[in-house]
Amino acid sequence: MNAKEILTEQFTACYAESAWFAAAKSALEDLSAEKAFWKPSEDSHSVAQIVNHLNFYNYKFLRRFKGEKVEKTEKEIAETFLYETADWDKILQEFERIMSEWKALLENADDAKFSETIPPNNQDEWGSPIAQMNIHNAYHIGQIVFLRKLQSSWDSAKGVS
Repeated sequence: MNAKEILTEQFTACYAESAWFAAAKSALEDLSAEKAFWKPSEDSHSVAQIVNHLNFYNYKFLRRFKGEKVEKTEKEIAETFLYETADWDKILQEFERIMSEWKALLENADDAKFSETIPPNNQDEWGSPIAQMNIHNAYHIGQIVFLRKLQSSWDSAKGVS
């Protein structure tokens, strides 16, 4: 397997196709707004906050991968968990839009893209941040499943019993 195939397979496992762990689509399936905004304690994040955080970073790197200029943000990590809207459907639709676009871009990119350095002033090749993004997504998907287990809204038939 080349870098493109590995990274696309990892992305697909995180986003759409549950295998060794629940993919995001499974983790978020049939989750009500009430459960999405639920927090086990005041200093915890809700599923909606986690998805908003994923939207922020996945979209930022999506734009860079597409060659768009992305201004460096001074946003603190904690701010990326905050949402501009308390509309769970909109947060979820944004997640689906970003992830679907990422999946299509990865599948259709030339193999050479993954060896290109990231503009404008980065020495890393694209393969590295995409691998890190996949790990980051998997980490937060695990949190989502755990939160759903805490609130008794997780269907163990979806895996991760």
